Amino acid sequence: MKPEEPVLISNMPGRKMFICIMMEPHKRHFKCPTGFYISPERACDGWIDCLITHQDEANCSTCLPPSFQCSNGQCVSEAGRCDGFCDCFLCDDEKDCPLNYCEPDSHFLCRVSLKCIHHKRVCDGINDCKNSEKGVDEKFCGASKTPDNVTVCEKTSMTTEIPPFVCPSDGRCLPARVRCDHFPDCFYGEDETNCTFSACAAGEFQCDNQKCIPEDKRCDTVNDCWDWSDEKNCHDVRCPSGQVRCSSGQCILERKWCNHWPNCPDGSDEKNCEYRQCGPDEFTCANGECVPLDWVCYNGRKRPGHGCEDKSHLIDCEESKCREGEFKCQKSMCVDKEQICDGPIDCLTNLNDENGCEYPCPYNAREYTCTCYDREMNCEGLGYPELKLPAKIEHINKLRLSGNFFNNSLTKPDFFSQRGSHMDDIIFLNLANNSLTALNSDTLAGLGSLVQLYLDGNQIRSVENGSFLDLRRLTTL
Repeated sequence: MKPEEPVLISNMPGRKMFICIMMEPHKRHFKCPTGFYISPERACDGWIDCLITHQDEANCSTCLPPSFQCSNGQCVSEAGRCDGFCDCFLCDDEKDCPLNYCEPDSHFLCRVSLKCIHHKRVCDGINDCKNSEKGVDEKFCGASKTPDNVTVCEKTSMTTEIPPFVCPSDGRCLPARVRCDHFPDCFYGEDETNCTFSACAAGEFQCDNQKCIPEDKRCDTVNDCWDWSDEKNCHDVRCPSGQVRCSSGQCILERKWCNHWPNCPDGSDEKNCEYRQCGPDEFTCANGECVPLDWVCYNGRKRPGHGCEDKSHLIDCEESKCREGEFKCQKSMCVDKEQICDGPIDCLTNLNDENGCEYPCPYNAREYTCTCYDREMNCEGLGYPELKLPAKIEHINKLRLSGNFFNNSLTKPDFFSQRGSHMDDIIFLNLANNSLTALNSDTLAGLGSLVQLYLDGNQIRSVENGSFLDLRRLTTL
């Protein structure tokens, strides 16, 4: 589909209805030979996005800027360097990093994931937060300015609450419900100023942002307050029995001290350690840890002991042999046969322990039953009046939902995005013949990976602005 090409989505009596979808790729995108565009950080990340040619994973010995090259050759976004999350298989992108408190003068804190990204990556067309919950970097970006420099908020189901809050620092329009919720959505936290909060109860700690958390969550190296205030001034906090104090003041379990993996925010648990030499029946991990040789190229659960904390025992396993009762991941590690089609992904580099599996569907209703095979869920022609998906959908990346009556349930705000981050895996969605009469701006929110969408056979008469805002990978409508 060409940029700005009109697409016919319904043929109503007397007139045709077209929607223009802006498909112009961002200049930072990587182009597959088929013409499909992906974000640059998806190239050479170990996962195939160019579905036919696999070109995004070819010639990956060097990384294209702006990227960071991991020790195994994998390329990840430079924006993910020292953001508190491991993007490299061996976590190279999080080594030798200063304490990361997400400097508010230059960085934006993602909700739920608490990933820290630069201000310039907010509203740039690429979902750097990699989630779909409210407050992600590509939400609330539809504001405009009048000639008098007055901010006008785009009218959507998320901003019809009166009044929406306009961030003075970045001009984004926030729904009123995120005002005074302890989380800074504006660049400089203006949505959390002049708020009145209740005092914390006994046994609770009050964060700098006035959020209340259990007292025992203080100084445990986890950012429970969102602003890290529960991890500051920790030297006066007594460590519980069985825990040791980091130089930075936080407490960690004794068994995590000198275990070849930094658990303290300042890495002090791995300093001045006397590590022993690995024996002849042991494997030396990339971080120096010693693990049984039996665990080399094994990612199962049955063998005694454990593998490397940094997972370096799972590298260079193309020629490894598996034992009886084990399954060989494609050109990779071994897992137990019981791990095939059990739900969790154990073949970390290619997912093939969960391919071609018949799963119990997440929705069964009376005599009607959806069918699931591989990563596809089929609920076509069942006449369901509403879509009762669970809070999270795992495994599924194709939803066939035609021939039902989902009009009322799909008009609820954030229907798909409320299903959790797994909805970002959906690449195919068929909503044909569902009596749909309108598309709200958030009907399709949270479907950032969607490539194919079918809406034929509906009588859609109104489409709100921003209805297709999240669908930046859409090629078929």
